Amino acid sequence: MSYASILAKFKIEQLNPMQVETIAAIEQKDDVMLISPTGSGKTLAFLLPLLSLLKPVPGIQVLIMVPTRELAIQIEQVFKQITTEYKINCCYGGHPV
Repeated sequence: MSYASILAKFKIEQLNPMQVETIAAIEQKDDVMLISPTGSGKTLAFLLPLLSLLKPVPGIQVLIMVPTRELAIQIEQVFKQITTEYKINCCYGGHPV
């Protein structure tokens, strides 16, 4: 799945400069700390290159840890909107897995 097809699902014409730089850093396998305002596209900035690293094999490939339940739910929703062959399971307190 190409970045362009994913962006089209979100009605985004092009990545913003923060997203471009984040994707480049992740693709170089650097450790990345992303600090950007709410609503600036951080979730897509790390999910896009993450998808290119996944392989169609059974088992857990990625663990994303976030500090709040709301952020975990947001990431899960964005991932599901991308509609890939991969599963996502959001786990947090007070919610049956």
